[in-house]
Amino acid sequence: MSERLRVDYVEVERLIGDMKGYETEIESTYSEMSTTVESLVNNGYMEADSANAYVNEFKQLLGPDIQKLSELINKFYTQLSQICENFSEADSKIAGMLF
Repeated sequence: MSERLRVDYVEVERLIGDMKGYETEIESTYSEMSTTVESLVNNGYMEADSANAYVNEFKQLLGPDIQKLSELINKFYTQLSQICENFSEADSKIAGMLF
């Protein structure tokens, strides 16, 4: 491990963009999956209380976990963004003291 303090802002910002994309993909995929599961009942492919229970169980089991995963990804890239901002500010202050 290096004893130097170094942040590659360009690469970290690229990673932040990737993380935002993953968050969007996860939410989009869950939405598409929910639509597909709901279509079982909405299109009449399945009927009765058991079909409705299946749709509800799908949403209750996956929905909260998907939401939590999305929030964790958001927290992760928000923290990375804050780290970049903090390092940039510190670097500017140090540079200002030297010149």
